[in-house]
Amino acid sequence: MSNAGECRSSRMAAERKPSAVELGTDLCRYRTDEHVFLRQQQALARHFAGASGPILDLGCGRGTMLQILKARGIDCYGVDAFGPALEVCRARRLEVVDSDVFSHLRGLQEDSIGGIFCSHLIEHLAPAEALTLLRESYRVIKPGGALVIVTPNPRDLRVLTDIFWLDLSHVRFYPAGLLGPILKEAGFSSAESYEDKHTRYSGALHRRIAGFIRRVCLWGYTNRGDVVAVGRK
Repeated sequence: MSNAGECRSSRMAAERKPSAVELGTDLCRYRTDEHVFLRQQQALARHFAGASGPILDLGCGRGTMLQILKARGIDCYGVDAFGPALEVCRARRLEVVDSDVFSHLRGLQEDSIGGIFCSHLIEHLAPAEALTLLRESYRVIKPGGALVIVTPNPRDLRVLTDIFWLDLSHVRFYPAGLLGPILKEAGFSSAESYEDKHTRYSGALHRRIAGFIRRVCLWGYTNRGDVVAVGRK
């Protein structure tokens, strides 16, 4: 009986369907063109210069921003619930917490965080969850601190029609024209949004040339770069 039970358990484990997270290929947080991603985040790190408390990276992935901030002597830590990403961060000696972002935010005291970085996370959230994320971020960020959001750009035709949908856990786009108003609604005193120039083209020369040709032929509706939104408390 025991052997039969073990066989059934093994068969069920083998037949277990992978989760949406396992099936999804997040081409933004885990893109292979790492140096493009690195340049983007090095530029965005300026928003956390002189922060009066630790910087929290929500959905920190492999810890690119954490590495940049740590190298600059800025106190920081990350939160993620994806095991492989956490393993990479720990191998890089980065401080990370294994948790979902909402549980972690709700456990923080008001005005306790110097700033929050949130790269390619909000597109995984339904509208009600996205608003909760912004409001909780506002609550825990200290006055003067910034919330920086990076998300795919729906004005890029390749992202809109193909790349975005390769990840089964993506829910919806949050375009620049929407992020500014909802940051203000969440309480942030100032908000700006723009297209990131670093992620317009790949670093490889042949890909840059192909991207430029696509951009010209499609009247600028491709290779537009990620959407970046910054709210300041």
